[in-house]
Amino acid sequence: MCAEELLREIPSSPSVWGEQTVDADMPQGLFDGFEGYRTPSDEDYHHALANGLVVPDTNVLLNVYRYNAEAQNDLFAIFDTVGDRLWVPHQVLAEFWRNREAAIRDPQVKAEQTSVDLQDQCKRALQLVRAWANRIALPDDRLTAMQGSIARAFDELVGSIRNFVDVDAIEMARNTNSDPVLRRLEPLLRGQVGMQPNVEDLAQMVKEGLRRVEMGVPPGYKDKAKEGDAAAGDFLVWGQVLREAKKRRKPVLFVTGDVKEDWWRRVGGEIRGPRPELVSEMWRIAGVPLFMMQPKRLMQLAVQALHVQVQAGSLEDVARIDSLQVNPEPSELIPRSISEQVLSELFREADEINWESLTGREKSAQYDRWVESPLIGGALNRYLPSDRIRPWLKDGPMKEYLRAREGIGKFAAYMPRQYIRADDLVRQAMGPGWRIIDESLGDKPGHCHITDGSMQRYVCWGWSANFRQLIWSAVEDHSDGTGSPVVIVTLREGEPISPEEQQSQLEIGDRFGFQVIHLVRPLLPAP
Repeated sequence: MCAEELLREIPSSPSVWGEQTVDADMPQGLFDGFEGYRTPSDEDYHHALANGLVVPDTNVLLNVYRYNAEAQNDLFAIFDTVGDRLWVPHQVLAEFWRNREAAIRDPQVKAEQTSVDLQDQCKRALQLVRAWANRIALPDDRLTAMQGSIARAFDELVGSIRNFVDVDAIEMARNTNSDPVLRRLEPLLRGQVGMQPNVEDLAQMVKEGLRRVEMGVPPGYKDKAKEGDAAAGDFLVWGQVLREAKKRRKPVLFVTGDVKEDWWRRVGGEIRGPRPELVSEMWRIAGVPLFMMQPKRLMQLAVQALHVQVQAGSLEDVARIDSLQVNPEPSELIPRSISEQVLSELFREADEINWESLTGREKSAQYDRWVESPLIGGALNRYLPSDRIRPWLKDGPMKEYLRAREGIGKFAAYMPRQYIRADDLVRQAMGPGWRIIDESLGDKPGHCHITDGSMQRYVCWGWSANFRQLIWSAVEDHSDGTGSPVVIVTLREGEPISPEEQQSQLEIGDRFGFQVIHLVRPLLPAP
């Protein structure tokens, strides 16, 4: 039977939580046709786990690699007790094998990402201390000692993080012959995995999955940003579960860490159960109820329903992983390839519209457009709830936009054009004999300390619109024993400052004893 024929089969609606169908002419009750809004009782869940078809999602199998040994053992004990009622859709296993090595290497990748971020923070800390030291004329030997302490502390922290990663265990797990997780899973899943759909059947299911994504029909429409047939992945899982449930006529307990809205019904942000559409479809196609839960709830329920002993530490560890999937850091949700595509497009558009020159209202409107953009908001919506996309843009890459323009920070690589480097700007303004003092470069506004070998001076730069901020920065950082501060008012090519404004700024500089320089700062293709 092809997928379309399966999905067209609509038995008459059964009674609430029962497994017998009801004649179409029989009067209906309060929950008939609205089973998805009924709150299941503890007895309902116990019956589903003790007698129903237990179906783990891909993320459940992959998260085994993220659990500690105690949690792994307890989950395997539950699977073992469920026995031949444990069933894995073929699509789940296909996704498991595609993502298995990434899950194994996840601790190593996270450690490296954290190490890189800490090293960036170390540089920032050294710059801040250097700026403070120059402000109070701290002796060089004391500054060197303080910077050394900071660098050693960060190095020790990075080393500790990297030492937590068992590289040998990761390499052992990557080998399917020595992977301890596979050794436990293989006998548990032997004979419990659905058959691969034939070519025609698969093509029909993919077609239906893509139609649902386009029409916003659950499950899977949150995968719209995925490329090609991958967007139909969730429906392939669902369609295979429907088919197996119809064949076995048992209640279905779907265990998943996926918390997206195309699987779950939410009220006020709180998960209340499966989407009513999914519950209704399960009744129509298979004539059985659908239950869904996260792995922690499965472990809690197994103690009573299956009489499996579950350790408190296992519950804590599984809850830790569940919480990461409920409220994960955006950087952990978004695959690197998608993040890179989004950031490249985001900075390309920001460069094109001259982001720095926009007013607050114009920037707010642009954020709205980015959230709705298929290439930006659409791509992120697969991995982030709609209400988290704007904060991700605003508090992440766009907060670092000016630093990226300067070639500073982790987002600089995505900037299509950057301003000439700070050392080139200094030489252009002050002459070839001046250079930036090591570790003194900072931002908000851009600033540094420079020397010609005999004198030190504080330099800051920024747009004419931020002239007050530049003056205040120079006032704060001016200290005895150094030359007068330099304020560089940077101008965009083709956007000259008016003679009156330029003269006013020069006069203000004179009153403070600061040197004010107006300079066109060109944008060049990023290296």
